[in-house]
Amino acid sequence: MGAYSIARWNGSSWTELAGGGLSSGDRGAASVLALDVLPSGDLVVGGSFREAGGVVATNIARWNGSSWAPLRTGVTGTVHALVVLPGGDVFVGGEIGAVEGAEGPLSVSGIARWSGTSWAPLGAAISGSVYALATMTNGDLIAAGSITAAGGLAVNDVARWNGSSWVSMGFGAAGN
Repeated sequence: MGAYSIARWNGSSWTELAGGGLSSGDRGAASVLALDVLPSGDLVVGGSFREAGGVVATNIARWNGSSWAPLRTGVTGTVHALVVLPGGDVFVGGEIGAVEGAEGPLSVSGIARWSGTSWAPLGAAISGSVYALATMTNGDLIAAGSITAAGGLAVNDVARWNGSSWVSMGFGAAGN
């Protein structure tokens, strides 16, 4: 048995995670594109995969040190970035189109928030794909990538979520 797209460093060598790694079914090789740690110490992994340790977990999963668990049914589309807030909420960004909400599928565009029990969209839609996420010291979220609009505002690849709405960050990172 192999590590299958994710492994643990024990200080002297790489070992596979108990229960197995990530698989993609018929989509080709599974890939891990984002990692972060929850306040509990659990690892959250995002990328492009269908299963984690044999458990259906579409593109995002949680490792508690001994087994994998899905975050509901996961997200449609590749997760390129994720960030965990001090309270445990997880923001995910990428080429995401939908998440499984409490009452069924929710349309999201590029970014979503996991509360620990459920998914929710993050305000009005983002036009484009999110490739990086970070938090500011005041708790605001920065999203960067190939983004042309956030919450109806024109942005140049970078936008800030202030907890209730998207805010433009001036000229952003436009390379033209």
